[in-house]
This record gives sequence, structure tokens and C-alpha cells, in this order.
Amino acid sequence: YTSFCVTAPVDPRLGSVSGQPVCGLTSLSRTANLRPLQSEIVQSSDFGKQTAINNFFGGQFTGRFVRDIRVNASVDLGQTVTDNCFVVTDPSQLIFSTVNTTTATYCHNVTPWTKNLQVKVSGSLPLVYGFTVAPTLQNLPGTAITAVWSAPNSTILGFVPQAGTNQVNLGRNIGESCNPTGACNATYAIPLIQPGTQFEPRRTQVDPRFSKTLKLPAKLRAQLNLDVYNVTNNNAVTTLNTAYSSTGATVGGTWLKPTKVLDARLLEIGARIDF
Repeated sequence: YTSFCVTAPVDPRLGSVSGQPVCGLTSLSRTANLRPLQSEIVQSSDFGKQTAINNFFGGQFTGRFVRDIRVNASVDLGQTVTDNCFVVTDPSQLIFSTVNTTTATYCHNVTPWTKNLQVKVSGSLPLVYGFTVAPTLQNLPGTAITAVWSAPNSTILGFVPQAGTNQVNLGRNIGESCNPTGACNATYAIPLIQPGTQFEPRRTQVDPRFSKTLKLPAKLRAQLNLDVYNVTNNNAVTTLNTAYSSTGATVGGTWLKPTKVLDARLLEIGARIDF
């Protein structure tokens, strides 16, 4: 393996990495890549310890007040830490995890306490003439933002190390896919944003229910319901494109383009009969 650096694209949305050298990357030489593959099974503990630790706290409140007013509330708060920073084959595994090139990430990831915070409140309030309103409110963390950049071979070769640093230019084409010299259109997947550092804004969803109770003969009781989902018509992003592109006229390409948002406001009419 040969270590190298590359200059990240200039894009303020990338944060502190924008236009800065990204080092600790490695490329397998073509000579090594052409050798026959040999497998050896050993204990995983020979390399290190892979961990996934979740520390969560939760609280719930249920109350019943005058006029049969009911309130339910819950709060969940936690921190998630995953770590697989040890070398199996590639020295860059001490920093990056690029086994899956489409979801390349860092080997050590922390989701902060506040970014796991979930607040949910529901209840019911009886009104006049048998009407009841029962709202539900959810305040949830925003979607995590990451950026996987397919760095072109030409950009990697064009890196200029800064004097007085340990920055290194690869000095050849990417070994896994190309000959050492000549034309090469290969790319190298690089995670530009440390997971757990950038997020979409928190999202709040309100879903009220309006009910009317009807007393029918022969011990029958009916309840008519009008449910309104996402009453504020919030269009918060729940899934977005994480592939960053440095080619084309648009900076970043379709990076951060939403692929899914909260469902639009929905009205649902229903009925229930008890006997």
C-alpha cells in the first residue's frame, strides 16, 4: 500500500474540510493487486476490538387531570459510539472504513447526546357536546449529513504537498484499477464529513385527532374520528443523497438532494362502533 493525500473540493457546506488536504488514504499497487489471493483465518482479536456502544436514558410521564384531561410525555436521550479502527489489510483502516465504497465512512463515529434526543407528547382534551381533541406531537433529530466523494484519479495525481508537512502525493495512478502510467478514469471513494458532526434541522410533526362520541340505542356506542397527519405540512428531509461529485457545472452535483421528505398533510375519516 502507498499512502497519499488529496485536496478536498472547495464547498462551504463541507465545513472545515473544504479545500483542505485529506490524508491517511492508501492505494494498493498494481503489482500487489496481481498476486494470487491467499486467505488465512485467524482470531479477530489479533487485530483489535470492534465495538458499538449505546448509552440511552428515557423518561415517561402520564397524567390525568380535571375534566378527564389526559397527558402523556416521553423523552429519550442517548449517545452512540461505534469503533472499528484496526488494520486487517489496509493501513487506512486506522482512520477510514471504505469496504463499501458507496457508503465510505470513518472508523470511529460518535452520535452526540443531543442528536439522539426524541421528545413525544400526546393527550386528549374533552370539549362540549361529546367532542374530543387528541393531539400528538413529535420532535425528532434531523437526518445525519455525510458526503462520499468519488475523487478522480486526475485530482489525486494533481495534489501538491505543502512544504514542511508529511503530506504525500501518490505519484502514480490508482493501483487497484489502472496501470501505473497512462490514461486512468478510476475514482477513489473518500468520506469528507465525519459522521455525527452535521445534521439537518430537527423536525416537528403534529398529528391531531378530532372525535365525536354518539350514544346509540341497544347499548351501542359510536365514535366518529377525523385524523389529520402532519397538520403543519412540514416538509422536513428524512433521507438525502450522500454522494458528492466534483465534476459537472453544479458544485457537489446532487449531493444533499432530498430523496424522501415527511409525507404531506393527510386527512383521514374513520368510525368505531362498540357493542
